[in-house]
Amino acid sequence: MLKLITLRSATVAVCSISVVCLAVILLGLTESRDIVNSIPSPPGFDNGAEYLLGWLWAFVLCIVIALLPISNRERMALLALWFAKIAVTLGFMLIYEAAYGLDAWLYYFQATTGQEFIPGSEIGGNVAMVDSINFLLLFQPISYHATKVSFAFIGLAGIYVFYRACVTYLERDDLRILFFLGLFPSILFWSSILGKDPMTFFGVSLYTLGVVNLFKNGRVRSFGLVLLGIVIATWIRAWYMPLMTVPLILVLLANKKHLAVGSFLILLVSMLGIYFQAEIAAFLLNRGIVISVDLVQALEAHGTAFAEDGSATIGTPPDLSTPSSFFAHLPYGTFAMLFRPLPGEVMNPFGLLVGMENAFILLLLYKAFRNFRWEYLDKTQCWALVYVLIWAAFHGLVVLNFGTSVRFRLNMLPLLIAPLAYLAYWRPNNDIQRQ
Repeated sequence: MLKLITLRSATVAVCSISVVCLAVILLGLTESRDIVNSIPSPPGFDNGAEYLLGWLWAFVLCIVIALLPISNRERMALLALWFAKIAVTLGFMLIYEAAYGLDAWLYYFQATTGQEFIPGSEIGGNVAMVDSINFLLLFQPISYHATKVSFAFIGLAGIYVFYRACVTYLERDDLRILFFLGLFPSILFWSSILGKDPMTFFGVSLYTLGVVNLFKNGRVRSFGLVLLGIVIATWIRAWYMPLMTVPLILVLLANKKHLAVGSFLILLVSMLGIYFQAEIAAFLLNRGIVISVDLVQALEAHGTAFAEDGSATIGTPPDLSTPSSFFAHLPYGTFAMLFRPLPGEVMNPFGLLVGMENAFILLLLYKAFRNFRWEYLDKTQCWALVYVLIWAAFHGLVVLNFGTSVRFRLNMLPLLIAPLAYLAYWRPNNDIQRQ
């Protein structure tokens, strides 16, 4: 797939998608928004006018991209990806919101009216979302659709930072990788919504760039990016602190040369944990976790809630009360978070698209396994592998709804598909060229 992607073909594809979306929009889909009946519109809300403001803000951000201090080729590539994200945010997203609904309207309504309609709105992640929207409204038009565009721009920044991490690792530019990440369906869609995912995605991307710089160039100052990424992701979702720090600490402590660095990171993480203790405590308390004994029961209850949240469920909530049942479910849940739904498991347009996407990921896994050599597995690859497995194992215990699992895995997906594509295509081609 990487071989087939060129700047010209990607630009043509993006422009085609944009034209189709614009035609759909002109049919009057701006009024298709799934809003809970008990939640009214903010005073003076005019969906048509706010939608036009969304388009205006999108083109203002085009100018911002054009002024970025990067190479012309990267600037053109980012503009092409931005047009694709605009098509999703102001086009396909209207269809999705009408059919399935998102929390986007709830966040925006609370931020603009001060009225709390979000269940658990006092939890740190929801408060962070409202604070983020209020901050963005200082610089952008007061518009629901413009706010969606701003979050899509944050998602684009996350894609570009992930690409810079790949460039640092490969020690060369290759815009095919940027298009591969930016046009991957789940990344393109879920990094374009008004929600927690683009923010967390941006935090994980900064963390990834810092880790790659640390392992590749040995720059201790890369810890600044690592810590900034952890802070942003933890600010939105409290459980990301251990998910992001444990893989890095394990890889650092496994190498004697990095024992001191690993110990220093443990100290910094402990300090961050103290700083975020209120958010973490509120998150745990909301799920009934008062002492460590409550953790298993809370995970079971949380999994049950996800399973009852929609019809497209991954499976029945696991019995985690015994070690045998816990470890029996662990590989099942991990596989589900990585590769399900498989083709045909969810029979709606979005489910079929995700099924084809997962089939492609499994194909990448097969090709990467065939081309794998132990000498390819360096510290960066080990860290990415550990992060993906820990992330999938944890979420596999508590996320039993396909819609939620597909959205959540945005923050793991680049670290799954980029190494697989590297092992499947890029590394073997490099070996052949050297020979």
